[in-house]
Parts: sequence; C-alpha cells; structure tokens
Amino acid sequence: MNNSGDLFGSYLLSRTLGEGACGKVKLGKHVESGEEVAIKLIPKGVGSSKLTEIYREIDILKSVQHSSINKLLDVVDTDDYIGIVLEYIPGGELYNYVERKHHLDEAEACRIFTQLIQGVDHLHQMKIVHRDLKLENLLLDAAQNLVITDFGFARKFGESDRIGSPCGTPYYLAPEVIMQEGLYAGRAADIWSCGIILYIMLMGAYPFNSNERIDGVDGLKALYAHISATTLIFPEHISSEAEDLLRIMLIVNPNDRCNMEMIKSHRWLTKFNLDDEVPAIDIGIGKSSEALSGTPIQKRPTIKTTTDDSNWITVPTRKRKYNETDNYNDDSSIADLRKRMKVLESYVAERKKWENVKATVVGMIAGAFSYGKAMPLTWCGFLLSLAAINLVSKGRPCYSLSVVLFLSLAAIKLVSKEGPCH
Repeated sequence: MNNSGDLFGSYLLSRTLGEGACGKVKLGKHVESGEEVAIKLIPKGVGSSKLTEIYREIDILKSVQHSSINKLLDVVDTDDYIGIVLEYIPGGELYNYVERKHHLDEAEACRIFTQLIQGVDHLHQMKIVHRDLKLENLLLDAAQNLVITDFGFARKFGESDRIGSPCGTPYYLAPEVIMQEGLYAGRAADIWSCGIILYIMLMGAYPFNSNERIDGVDGLKALYAHISATTLIFPEHISSEAEDLLRIMLIVNPNDRCNMEMIKSHRWLTKFNLDDEVPAIDIGIGKSSEALSGTPIQKRPTIKTTTDDSNWITVPTRKRKYNETDNYNDDSSIADLRKRMKVLESYVAERKKWENVKATVVGMIAGAFSYGKAMPLTWCGFLLSLAAINLVSKGRPCYSLSVVLFLSLAAIKLVSKEGPCH
C-alpha cells in the first residue's frame, strides 16, 4: 500500500504528500472521475486508542461543511487500513508561504486571517474546537484561499467547552493549557493560537520563545512562565489597529482574552475593504519550498526571543523601544562589531530590504560592543552611533554601512583612549 500505482478502494495511489507518526498522506486519483485527492492512510495496527481518535476525526469532518475547512470526500475501510479521503489542496502549507516572503503586508495578512477566523468560528458554532491551529495545518488552495486541515486533536463539546486533555504544538499553545491543572476553555485556546498565527504572518517570527530546550513537562512550564512574563514587542510598521487586535488575542489570562465576536467586529478587519481586489498571493505551486537562509521562523525550538539582543539580525522587522531610562551600559554582550557588521552587510545585500537596517543597528548598539574586550557603550559612543543610524536611514545602504562601521569603531576607540563622555 506504500507504492505508487497501488489501488486503494476507488483511488489510484501516487506520491507521498506527508508523513506522520501513525501513517502517510498520499496523493490519489479517483479511477472514474480522475479527481485528485489527498488520502490519509492509517494502518489498523496502530492500536485501539489511536483508532478511536481516527474515527473521532472522521466524525468531526463529516459534521462540518465550510469553504475554509478541508472537505471530507470519502472514507475507505479495508482489512489493513483506514483511508480518510480529503479534498487535495495543491498550494501547500501557509508556513512555507510566509517563510518564503519573511512576513506579509497587512492587507494580505488580513485577507488570510479573515478566512481563518471564519473557519474557526464555524467550528466553534458547531461546538468543535480544533486544538492544533498552526501555520503547518493551514493550506492555500489553487484559488489562493485558506483551508484548515488536520483535525486529529479536534474535539466536540457540550454546554461547556472546558476540556481536560492538553495537546497541540508548543509555540502555538495557550498558557493555560500547560500552566493550569484541570480543565481549560477550548475556544479561548483556539483564539490564542489564531493570535500566534497572525503575529507570525505580520512579523515573520514567533512572539514568544524560551532559549531553553523544551524537554518534557518542566520545559513546557518554563516556556509558558516565560510567555507570562514577556511583553509583546511591535515594530513601527505595524498599524495601531493590528497591534491592538494582537494584544487582546494574546492575553495570558483566558478570562480576559477577547472572544470570537470581538475579533470579527474589530476595526483592523474592517480597515481593509475585502470586497476590493487584494493583491494575488503567489503560492508558488510547482516551485521549490526550500527554506531561505536566515529565515526567522523555524519548526524546531531554536527561534530567538524578541528580548534576545543577538537576534536583531535574524529578526530585523522587530525593534526594541528604548527611552531615557534604558540602561545603555548593561552587560549584555554583542559579538565582535566588525563581524556583526559583515553579517549585516551580507544580510542586507541578499534581501535588499534597506528599511530593516535601522532597526537592526539599533539592536546592535543598544548592548555592549566587543572590541578585543567587553566594554560599555558610553553616551559619546551612543551619539556617534545615532549619527550612523541616521545615515543608514537616508543614504545608500552599502555606502551607509561602511559609515556605520567607521563611526562605531571611532566611538569605541574614543572610549578606550579618553574615557566616558559626560
């Protein structure tokens, strides 16, 4: 059954589209109509508990009909396999699309997010919670529309949506799923996950991250303790409406988090006239989805946090907000300035996104420079660095980067010879 050309029910199996812990997803073609489908093949030897989950997933898929939800076409039950036959979505994962573009503009993100909310709202009205909403479970079809898939963790609920079994993907899970013992509200947890998805689309990076490996329950609890203590950071290009929506969706306390009606009526969704033509999404069907170097979103927990100074180069779209009370003489180390500038120069030359350079340099000068040995960035050095930033924001990139390097090194040399300016 794993070979191309095998007949499975009324479907001719072709290449493998994906593979999970319990089975494969194969591309299939109906032998009579020629329609292409995606078939999730689960061997019956996986065990009774897993089979119960599979039949629950089938039951949920049978009960929903929505343009933003992957459509169940057929179920094939043989002696050896259960096959969930789904509508084939050729555009691939939203994750890969955002990864290629690094981040989406607000009009495009709003279009996709609106379809996500419409689909999730339909699920909630049908008394279903998804519990594993993430970019990898959102597909783009040939008409450039979003489709929610993978209902393996989905559950139906009754009068209350409170659920006792925590599950999902760590960086998308709501804090209460892990931090609280007992039941949690499934709809509020789905809304948190939608907020994470929107943040990634707009910023090109996860909003929360711990630098520690996520190993077991203790690792997860450490991650969500970090979420509870971390303040969301937004770059200047994000509109106040988008920032407000994200803040009310990503409230740690689920009792204070916004509900679906508040999202649907939020001014950010009404800011864009979705009846007008939105720029077409290049979903890259048939193109390579190979990851670009330096991409800030990754599938493994090695993504930097917004509060990690060393990540301002790999996440140039986020800028830390400083004021007069910020401590520019802290001990946070920045690697050798000359090496950093070389990396930055390469980064800018590759992506030609000059508008991100200023935010990156701010992050570099805000800590302590290293020039042979660690030394604090003084007021005098800070002023020289600010002059360099202004040149970056106004001049040609390659020319300005050389000036940045010159002025920053001059500031350090001045400090080493003459001491701090007052």
